[in-house]
Amino acid sequence: MRRSRVVFRIILLVFALIGLGLPSIAPANAAKPPPGGTGGGSGVNVKIQGFDKISRSWTAGNTAGYAELEKIPFRIPIANGSTGVTVDSVETIYDHERTGVNGIETLQDFVLCKGSLTSTWTPTAPGANGLCTTVLVYPAGTVPDGAEPYVTDDGFRAGSGGTTVGVFTWHRLAIPAGATWTLTWGAKLALGSHLYNGSALHMQIGAASVNGAAVTFGSKDVPIPVNAIIATETDKKINGSDGPVPVSLGDRVRITIVAKAFGPAKASQTLVVTDTLPACLTFDGDDATVAGTPTVSGKNVTYTFSNVKNGTSVLAAFFA
Repeated sequence: MRRSRVVFRIILLVFALIGLGLPSIAPANAAKPPPGGTGGGSGVNVKIQGFDKISRSWTAGNTAGYAELEKIPFRIPIANGSTGVTVDSVETIYDHERTGVNGIETLQDFVLCKGSLTSTWTPTAPGANGLCTTVLVYPAGTVPDGAEPYVTDDGFRAGSGGTTVGVFTWHRLAIPAGATWTLTWGAKLALGSHLYNGSALHMQIGAASVNGAAVTFGSKDVPIPVNAIIATETDKKINGSDGPVPVSLGDRVRITIVAKAFGPAKASQTLVVTDTLPACLTFDGDDATVAGTPTVSGKNVTYTFSNVKNGTSVLAAFFA
């Protein structure tokens, strides 16, 4: 795999000794369905859109302006007709890997909104107004109790042209007559995705079922041009070392991650650096001697740096 502008200087022996993972921070292309648009199935009308960072608008066309490790907002508005329906399931499919290079790492932050669509994106109104609630994600095949909507992580499967795609499926969407429900989520770009083997990554709608019967919502696909992905460079150290770092039970280690932004001169971007700790380690506080305060959720330690000028670097540092 080419390593242009992507630095991985942590060798595998580090993982064996302390179990730390890396931070989650145009060849021939297979035929893909045409971009988004509307389409119906059993009285409902759907479309898929991405939030283009350059134009600051929702679009069914090219979605661009994002750096590796950033999450691209997507939404599927489902407009119901004159009678209530239940969308039993609808797949969201993303290009994950091709020829050894990851494109979209995963999907995260599933939110269901029951209000009018918005022209912009904010954390509290991620594509729609009204009541917006987080939707829980379960392993494939799980059917949780109750009547609330849920999402399953259905893993990976073979796509077209040698692509491995990932699938998350929304379930149990009981939409009242005349209502529009909007499914929203973030597609996280993998580190090194600017080297993806293809002209574009794709986020698309897959198989669906409405009122107990399989339906088609048509070929709906939002492309993410690979040449528009901004490369990110990272360098992770443990106790200041790139090499093996033996530790004992009760030891405290200092983890530093340097991330560099790439892109057009005089422009800036937001860098999000996430490190996932293994089961044997616990977050033990941030390093107050450097800028930045992390958010910690379980084993995930996340730093968000805003307005980082392209060509400059930021430093995340914490203890475990």
